[in-house]
Amino acid sequence: MVDIKKISPAEQTSGLEAFHNVLCHFAPKLLHFFHAQMDARVKISALHFNENSNRQQATNQNGQPIYTVSAAKNRRGDGISKEVKVKQTFDYIDELFEDLLLSREVNGSFVHVRQVIDVDEQVRPLTRTGPCLNKQDIIDAHRSHFNK
Repeated sequence: MVDIKKISPAEQTSGLEAFHNVLCHFAPKLLHFFHAQMDARVKISALHFNENSNRQQATNQNGQPIYTVSAAKNRRGDGISKEVKVKQTFDYIDELFEDLLLSREVNGSFVHVRQVIDVDEQVRPLTRTGPCLNKQDIIDAHRSHFNK
């Protein structure tokens, strides 16, 4: 009965893991990005994932499906066959450029477009959302904690 969850598509996380892999390609964890940059990179990775997540299996000239074999660590060297998918597409880039040029024609300049969509909007850090406390009050509270 426990194995039912493992084979149920509702419990599978492979799709989420695949998206995280694409996200790490567009926004590596080793690099720091400001909010607007990270937001753009997450959106582009979502566009790329949505376009390429359901790729078909590649076929050879005779129409037969193509497989590759890789060695599995847990099978004592026995190979595992994996489907070879067709190449990724990047058609969403053309659509983005069309939207960019259209907004340029409609609004006249990129400066005006940025003002219309509030690209430069600064995101407030979570530490600034609460009440601002006095530094001396915090120090006094810390010292009085040890005096008790």
